[in-house]
Amino acid sequence: LRWVTAEQVAILEYKSQLSAMNSARKWLKKNLDAGFLIERSISGLGRAFVLSKAAVDFMESEGVFDIRSGKDWGKFVNGAWMPTQTWRHEYIANLFASIMLSRGYEIITEYEIRRANPKIKKIPDLLVNYYSVKLKKIVWHSVEVEQYRKSSKHMQAMVASLYSVARGASKLKGLDG
Repeated sequence: LRWVTAEQVAILEYKSQLSAMNSARKWLKKNLDAGFLIERSISGLGRAFVLSKAAVDFMESEGVFDIRSGKDWGKFVNGAWMPTQTWRHEYIANLFASIMLSRGYEIITEYEIRRANPKIKKIPDLLVNYYSVKLKKIVWHSVEVEQYRKSSKHMQAMVASLYSVARGASKLKGLDG
């Protein structure tokens, strides 16, 4: 996830606690004070947090290399920070991913899919998988956050890419590399 809110941290880390939001806010403040997070304010949403370069350096020293800083997310206009135009879309995808992760599902984000498969033109926002006891196999779901500008042509291209992977014509690399 490129950025998170207190709500998403509460879902991911403190779902079983009655005071999940308070715990999430304390965790965010502690990591903000330590220099591991950068706080951004999004009009209409509130506070959002991204990883700093210090957090990425720390994670890499711990052997986690598949991580990136969010310091370049958004842009500054006349000294004021502005989120990307896709922040609402990202918020919905992040929220859904947080809920699925908190329930034990594995997710692969659009960023991870795109990085591992640069030639695939249209990809979903998320891939979600889990082991189905009923079917006795791993089940994959493609998740696309709908946008009013998403044309039929683009949706067809994404389905064609997924179909290519499903029939083995393309290799989909994700969390396992």
